[in-house]
Amino acid sequence: MRKISLVLLIETAIFVLGLIILAFAIRRYYVYVNYIYDTQDEYRAIKVFESLNYFELTGIPLFAPPRTNVSYDDYVYARYINRQTVDFYTEKVSYLKRKLKARHVTLNYTVTAKFINMAMVNISAEAGELHVCFTGMGTKLTIHREGELSGFIIINKSGVIENIENTTIIALRNTYAIYGILSYEEIYGPLAGYGFTIKQLVILDKDFSLIFVACQPTGYVI
Repeated sequence: MRKISLVLLIETAIFVLGLIILAFAIRRYYVYVNYIYDTQDEYRAIKVFESLNYFELTGIPLFAPPRTNVSYDDYVYARYINRQTVDFYTEKVSYLKRKLKARHVTLNYTVTAKFINMAMVNISAEAGELHVCFTGMGTKLTIHREGELSGFIIINKSGVIENIENTTIIALRNTYAIYGILSYEEIYGPLAGYGFTIKQLVILDKDFSLIFVACQPTGYVI
């Protein structure tokens, strides 16, 4: 009986050790970045897209909820896409990988730039939402105007940034349209984790000056 008990104890210990090794082995950390453009001018438009400072333009802080000290260990949601956003979450993935934290972490960022001769932006307002349809790329966004992850729409009128909150139609000629999607997911287990997705449309004139921004952030927590 003692020999059988000892064998069972050893087998159980090996099984538990195997589960621990497997748990570490299946940890995954991914960063995907994809730029889609045809010309160097379209690439330049992407760089402008990433360089915009939305805190200066709108007063909206990057992270939600707003905070002065941001830790890579925190559940941190972003509200718009720029270079700071991409760099922060790229570094966050690297940090979690070094510390062997989280089971599955993925940053996925794709941005497309296109020069468009003629297009329209149609914005319709409903209770608590703004619906955006951009004909130049077939892009559709739904902007929620309430909550910590509320979105925004702004237009540059002769150097003055204004919020759009009502039904509006904007006719465009000879512009650069840049559409970015950034998603982040950080999973610790079946019932632990969080993530968010940002869809953002930026339109620049032929001289790369800002005309229009529509930003749709959404998030979840498990």
